[in-house]
Amino acid sequence: MEKQIQIDFRRNFYTNDDSGKIYIISLLAPFLVMFLFSMLGVSIANAAGLSSENMQEYLWFTIPYAFAGQLTFLATFFIYNKVAKVKNSAVGLNFKIGWKRTLIAIAVGIIALFGIQYFISLCDMALISVGYPMDTTVSILPLDNFGWYILNLLVLALLPAICEELIFRGVVLKGLRRNFSDVTAVLLSAMMFCLMHGNLQQFAYTFLLGVILGWIATRTGSIFSSMIVHFVNNFIVITMAFIEQMTSWSMSIEFSWWFVLLALLLLCVTGVIIFLIDMFFFKHKNDVEEVKEREKRPSLFLIISWAVAVVLLVLSTIMNFMS
Repeated sequence: MEKQIQIDFRRNFYTNDDSGKIYIISLLAPFLVMFLFSMLGVSIANAAGLSSENMQEYLWFTIPYAFAGQLTFLATFFIYNKVAKVKNSAVGLNFKIGWKRTLIAIAVGIIALFGIQYFISLCDMALISVGYPMDTTVSILPLDNFGWYILNLLVLALLPAICEELIFRGVVLKGLRRNFSDVTAVLLSAMMFCLMHGNLQQFAYTFLLGVILGWIATRTGSIFSSMIVHFVNNFIVITMAFIEQMTSWSMSIEFSWWFVLLALLLLCVTGVIIFLIDMFFFKHKNDVEEVKEREKRPSLFLIISWAVAVVLLVLSTIMNFMS
């Protein structure tokens, strides 16, 4: 009896078009899921005779709500690959990057946070000066004991490091690299990453972080390295917020002329360190070279996705100023 050979017709790469399509879905799907989830929560609260004015007071609502956004990204990734007939392995998730690259990824995650945090504070001050309402809330979940700290790490550090990297350094960056140079692809994916967050307060931070994440994913040939950087970065943010909550100790510095100098100096030092890592460790060679297509222009879906992201950012900014 002859064995039947099953042919897998799924492709093992992403295109410019894929980047635009999954980006549009990643922009709109979380909004829809969060809206429906909120409506369901309000309905349950009303049925139980509870006030629905501030749903964040109810843990039965806030805990699932905190997970919903990231799990939507994860579902988007797998469903899109299924419908578009793309192998999940196309994102380039290779766990065997070696201990040296693992240590470098951890170091980059630490450097990326402490090197740019005061520069981000300068950007925040600029927004405050024009009347932009700042949100200092780290998480909608409590952070006043070790149990909540662990849950916050899961929701705000581990899940984003996995789910967001699959979308942005996986599908989006991989698709862009087929049509653009690596530098252009990294910058475009970083811009798309910061626009996805939908508010001016996170704009500079997420763009700079997106550049670093795209750079290390490109250089190592695996988004596992960008997942490590992403996790370490968010881990430190949550840990510092927890320490401040428990002890009132903070790394914030009062604004002065030397604060501006320190912020710019640390930003420059961070850039120099990353440049040296790139120059002497990676030696300007990518482990995985993407096949470049002749078309250097963005696809229609990519342009539409950028337009949608900008519109959402403008609407979010207007609503913040009106609130």
